[in-house]
Amino acid sequence: MAHYDFQYQLGGIVHTFRDIPELYRQARDLGLHHLLLSGWNKDGFDYGFPHYTPNPLLGTEEDLREAIQQVRGMGAMWRFTSIPACATPLLPMHRNRSVKVPS
Repeated sequence: MAHYDFQYQLGGIVHTFRDIPELYRQARDLGLHHLLLSGWNKDGFDYGFPHYTPNPLLGTEEDLREAIQQVRGMGAMWRFTSIPACATPLLPMHRNRSVKVPS
């Protein structure tokens, strides 16, 4: 079951990390055993790539870790949505790297 609604691009929050076990229970009741979690990262769905960090508005990293452990224990398969993007020296996380980029 896909959940693109943890946090939307414009900031609307629908679920938190602590909701993940209940979301899996609902999926399992429908005969589904795979969760696709989107909008879990800081700034919400379709933001923050290629650097993903858990969104503190949705809970702590420990909340996320515990929720994933719970659904694993229930037999769930899960994955996070991540959108690969090319690394660019324009991103602050890459500015201090020693890679020469043509101008």
